[in-house]
Amino acid sequence: MPKLRLRSLFDKTHKLKGLLETLESSFSEPVCVMDSHETILFGQLIAEPRDRRPIQYHDVLLGHIMGGTNITAIAFQILNTLLSKEAEKKVVGKEVLELYREINLIYNFSEQLANNIAPPSIASLALEELKKIMHTSDGFVILSDKKTDQPILLAEINSSWTKLNIEEDVIKQIVSRPHSEILTREILDDMSDAFPDSLGSLLYAPLNVKDQILGAIFLIGDSERVFTAAELKLLTTIALQAASAIERALLHEEQIQEARAREETMKRVQEMTSRFVPFEFLKSLGRKSLLETELGDQVYRHVTVMFMDIRKFTSLAELMTPEENFKFVLSFNARMGPIIKANDGFVNQYLGDGLMAIFLNNAADALRAAVKLNTALHEYNEYRLSRNRTPIRFGLGIHTGPLIMGITGDEKRWEAATISDTVNTAARIESLTKYYKCRIILSEQSYSEIQNKEDFDIRSLGVVQVKGRQNAVRIYECFDGDPPEMITHKKSSLSQFNTGIRAYEAKSLRDSIKSFSQVLVTNPDDETAQCFLGRISNILTSEFNLEWNGVDKMPQK
Repeated sequence: MPKLRLRSLFDKTHKLKGLLETLESSFSEPVCVMDSHETILFGQLIAEPRDRRPIQYHDVLLGHIMGGTNITAIAFQILNTLLSKEAEKKVVGKEVLELYREINLIYNFSEQLANNIAPPSIASLALEELKKIMHTSDGFVILSDKKTDQPILLAEINSSWTKLNIEEDVIKQIVSRPHSEILTREILDDMSDAFPDSLGSLLYAPLNVKDQILGAIFLIGDSERVFTAAELKLLTTIALQAASAIERALLHEEQIQEARAREETMKRVQEMTSRFVPFEFLKSLGRKSLLETELGDQVYRHVTVMFMDIRKFTSLAELMTPEENFKFVLSFNARMGPIIKANDGFVNQYLGDGLMAIFLNNAADALRAAVKLNTALHEYNEYRLSRNRTPIRFGLGIHTGPLIMGITGDEKRWEAATISDTVNTAARIESLTKYYKCRIILSEQSYSEIQNKEDFDIRSLGVVQVKGRQNAVRIYECFDGDPPEMITHKKSSLSQFNTGIRAYEAKSLRDSIKSFSQVLVTNPDDETAQCFLGRISNILTSEFNLEWNGVDKMPQK
């Protein structure tokens, strides 16, 4: 009901005063109009009026009119007519204002939806906008989970959902209703007897999209709150907008999740493929992933190749079951592989009883890795001895030279391959560690590329011609990977050892015997010096003595 004031008729209707004055002149009778506070609005106070009437609108006293019988009756009708018209104007004005507010709300809501792409923020925005125009302080928005069909709270005002504590089955029952409704207390009591006494009604609108109910918006009314059809209509409009926005947001989230899943899958695939084909190998080919490779891809590189071979692996494997053997190889590789990577190399191939690694930068990386591999082996052997297992020994051969890296095979079967004499030579040099009783042997080509040679303990082993190669190669032992006591002894006898090698190469075998014998006096456990003494003995007693030119020829791989 609009609020009216009698004074407003005199303020707004300038002709009213003139009309009343005309009536006074026509009837020759005075008339007086007062408001509810008895403030005179027209005329003068009449001590003994013949007629006095209350002016009311919907039982609300607005004032009084008094005067002669005829003039009072006519003036009373005029005032009532004007009051009715004023009330109509106010009602229409209020309706127009409410309509404007609703239109403005819908417009603002649509505009703000563009800046909200998450379902919870969209739901919160809808509640906040509805709260402004509906003057309600309680409400919530729920979403039906596609997988579990259970209601999920998206947003709430004043912990409405928590305080209401509606049973999930009841919520599902309400949400199943396809149309907006004002759920009165009577309807709610038919659904459940668990609703709190303070709840008067629920204003409900489903979040409908293409005949699918995503969830619902609820506004809560207390026992004194009665929702109107106009409010229901507005809620339905907001719910339709919110539903479309939430659907887009959910689709956007699904797309993001799918994109992330694809990205994770691709990342996982790339990680897995890099374990079969090292990333460094692909990078050398100018490729970022295995998917970019083509059969025939190749690149020429100058690299350092390292070969490792576990000594007496066959005998070791005979003491284990196939499963134990596999676990041993797995455990061994898990310790050795990371060391190579940490020194800027990569394992190109695990060979079961060893491995082949490539170092793209310089030979010092390979030699540094070889030393650390021996340190790791010492720690691993301590672990094995603590469990009464046989210690492991291996040899490491290092050679530097040109190499072709590429993708070879046929249409159905590809393989990342390295093709070069450098690989074969590195493998042959590794095999020399058995003959010379060394842990690490590197070629002249690798040795010459090491800039800071003083960082390593190295001694020459002379010149050797390995099986399958026409040209001889000078080789060196790096004894940094030996036990500390052996390193000390080899350092102290290094001068005598080098003298022995020079005499050996000059075919001054007796001088060489003298030098190596002095080495063994200082270091009786120097197996390499023992090897050379044995070699000299064979040469001196061999019928091929005259053909020997200071170069050792290895008849086997």
